[in-house]
Amino acid sequence: MRHDNYISIYFFVSIKKMNSQIFKEPIPYSIAQEFLSKNCLVTNKFYYFTMDAFKKAQYNNSLKEFLEACEPHYHLSKRKKYLTKETFNATVTILRQIYNFLKIPFSSKIKYAHSSYTIDYFFSINENAV
Repeated sequence: MRHDNYISIYFFVSIKKMNSQIFKEPIPYSIAQEFLSKNCLVTNKFYYFTMDAFKKAQYNNSLKEFLEACEPHYHLSKRKKYLTKETFNATVTILRQIYNFLKIPFSSKIKYAHSSYTIDYFFSINENAV
């Protein structure tokens, strides 16, 4: 097998850190921290986000402020999908996306009562995040 006529071409590809498919620029932790500290039950380790905290956020208009603060960080194609709905599930989705992007842990707990359920979320307090 002869390789005399075979030409090797080397491509130098700059390896770039993979960007987020949701956020076009890094989203600061302070946006989520401010929203959660205003509306949630706060312990020394986590923010306890429930439907009651969501209703409080709607009542004092901090939900709209939170969504407006998040808007410039989302890709244009994702804004309509995530930032137009003012529901509990949509808000939790945004918070989970921020926490996943920043690699900060959170957890949830399902509570059953009278043939229905609610999901309560525990978002960790992180003093080291920027």
